[in-house]
Amino acid sequence: MDIRSWKLDVSHFIFAMILLASISACASPAPDVNAVRTSAAQTVVAEFARTPVVTRVAPTLAPQPTGLPRPTAPANPFANLSTQQSTCLRIAWGSDVFQQIITLARPATKDEEKAYERCGVALNQLGATLPSATRDQTWVATSADGLNWDTPTLLADQASVPEVMHTSKGMVWAYWVDFSQFTGMHQEKIGVAKSADGKTWEKLGTVKFAGLGNITPVDPDVIELPDGRRRMYFFNIAKETRENPIHSAISADGINYTLEPGTRFQQTGIFDPDVIRMKDGRYRMYLNSDGSVISATSNDGLSFSADPGTRVQVRGSIPGSIVLADGTIRLYTCNRGISVYKSNDGLSFALEKESVISGTLARVVCDPAITATPTGFVMVFKTNVGQ
Repeated sequence: MDIRSWKLDVSHFIFAMILLASISACASPAPDVNAVRTSAAQTVVAEFARTPVVTRVAPTLAPQPTGLPRPTAPANPFANLSTQQSTCLRIAWGSDVFQQIITLARPATKDEEKAYERCGVALNQLGATLPSATRDQTWVATSADGLNWDTPTLLADQASVPEVMHTSKGMVWAYWVDFSQFTGMHQEKIGVAKSADGKTWEKLGTVKFAGLGNITPVDPDVIELPDGRRRMYFFNIAKETRENPIHSAISADGINYTLEPGTRFQQTGIFDPDVIRMKDGRYRMYLNSDGSVISATSNDGLSFSADPGTRVQVRGSIPGSIVLADGTIRLYTCNRGISVYKSNDGLSFALEKESVISGTLARVVCDPAITATPTGFVMVFKTNVGQ
């Protein structure tokens, strides 16, 4: 075979192969899916690489309905006060305080809350937006020296302004304003319990009063008389003016009390009476008076006359007093928790110890009452997390 023939044969072979490939290309074989996917992915990646990156902010989606009502701003509980109620509160608090409270700039203090009932405003009328004594708790603690106290324990829930006393028969009795069945203004009760050691308590229900008429007792303070009977001093919260009267009632058993006629003491803006019998046989009543502790003295425990000046002036002037064995007087009041003051004459007091029970239990720790026992001291006090 010469060179020309070989080249021709090769040319024919190449032409035949090209023709065969063309015929094959015209057929429709099943596609290679994997190859297609790979090619498509490569194309997308290549295209993405050539496209500038744009940062997009996700749209804010409207909340989807869940079937529950959407929360609304709480209504002002003072919006429905009558003109008479508003006028009464303005007089009781003063215009500046009135404006602060009714605009919810701040809640009313415990002392300020007492104006609600004097002005015919029920706490349940105001709703749950305001702190209320219905959320108070009464606690009890014991001490060997009256200054260093053991860990307090809960005595009663929905219980405020407590009192404690030790009787000549060796029992410790506690009283408090009972809100456990509170339904509205002038519905407060006085709860009562007794204990042999100040630690284990038996609750005895509520005090029964005879002869009250339209008087509603709160802020109880109880002393034992020389004949063994008990006298309870209390503030009448049903009184409609700020000329606040302190009344008393007598009991032979500590549960059933009969109102004594007349008033023991009366003065503008006083609450929380606390009575002791001093070494000379006279009685002294300490009271909260708009940010100060004041006092009044009596020869018979029935007719008290105001002492001049103030005893202690602190933020939470709720007094609890006790006569010590040496005749000196300790005055407990709430200021940075509960603090103790001491006096030789019951009139001039000096700070003895600050924060003997602190505010770590709750936002408010106040209203102390103290009694002495053969083994030491027992204190009751109230707390409130909402004030």
